[in-house]
Amino acid sequence: MQARSRGVSRDASERLIEQPHTGECRLLCSVDEDTPHVYSAGAENDTLAQAKYLKSPMTSQRALFILDKLDRKMQQEQLYLDNSLDLKKLSERSGLRSHDVSQALNQKAGQKFFDYLNGYRISAAMQMLRDDLNTSIFDVAMETGFNSKSTFYNAFKKIAGMTPLQYRRECLWQRKTQTREK
Repeated sequence: MQARSRGVSRDASERLIEQPHTGECRLLCSVDEDTPHVYSAGAENDTLAQAKYLKSPMTSQRALFILDKLDRKMQQEQLYLDNSLDLKKLSERSGLRSHDVSQALNQKAGQKFFDYLNGYRISAAMQMLRDDLNTSIFDVAMETGFNSKSTFYNAFKKIAGMTPLQYRRECLWQRKTQTREK
């Protein structure tokens, strides 16, 4: 599968990040540098997603429009911090039908709603873990919209390829290395 950035131009600040110890790479993309977002591989070639929406009247352009609108809404209003956010609420806040939102996410982004939502939450958590060393991992989880530590850990590991503690330690190690080089 090919990594895609869901309607975000390739000249946006995109980069592949290599996961320590695994060598696995993930696309880290940001519309603005303050809000990094990890995207999964696109589902445009996914035959299940294509078959599911075969008779749907939604055009590819409409799906990309919806994804762009969702991304802007999520970033500008930080809706992902709401621990009760669901597909219906996001759709209402965006002025879209929930079926259309679900289809655009599934078909064009290759993600289910909660994977999309958790991508934003984990990006915010990564920034907090990197920048605020005094905040506990549990508090980071709660402040970024998660309802439980276990859900946070599972989502973090799925998206980042490591636990939050491992990520924080990796960030600390990188800081020490950069400080020594100066």
